[in-house]
Amino acid sequence: MVDEFRARDYQVSVTMSDLYPSGRSTPHPAIHWRPEPVDARNVPAELHGIRTMFSAFHHFEPQSAQAILEDAFRRRLSICIFEAGPDNLLGIASMLLVPLNVLVLMPFARPFRWEYLIFTYLIPLLPLMIFWDGVVSMLRIYTPEQMRKMVEDLKVPDYVWEIGALRVHRIPGALPYLIGRPVIAA
Repeated sequence: MVDEFRARDYQVSVTMSDLYPSGRSTPHPAIHWRPEPVDARNVPAELHGIRTMFSAFHHFEPQSAQAILEDAFRRRLSICIFEAGPDNLLGIASMLLVPLNVLVLMPFARPFRWEYLIFTYLIPLLPLMIFWDGVVSMLRIYTPEQMRKMVEDLKVPDYVWEIGALRVHRIPGALPYLIGRPVIAA
């Protein structure tokens, strides 16, 4: 995404953060990891910019998810939440293909580790674990209605919420999203 923005003459940089930072990602001159832990429910004041979560919001219990939105709202910072799965039975059913995909794609996983092959083909734990994780994630994805409820008390004239679901070609159902942002005066 950074390269796409830069190709369009936007000078962007990305600060990755986590409550348990690992700092492991593809090296890129515009992407760096913050070494200190960051709690998304109470982000340090010195971190500015657009907060984003891709396929991660469902990992938070409702109270914590709401606290994440409240923190961005209180500080009048933009926040973008995008989930990578539809919030319906079709999404859960699509997880049935996951074990097959793991079996087909595991030889191409990088970095290569013999353990991956052992726990995929000899003892098929990885296909089963990834399948289970996918099903549980699909069951936990917040619907647009649930996200609207989380922000129903967070309304002021200088901050707006956009909540909906994106239709993506070849993905069953629609992908929930939430965008909160301050209103820029004209």
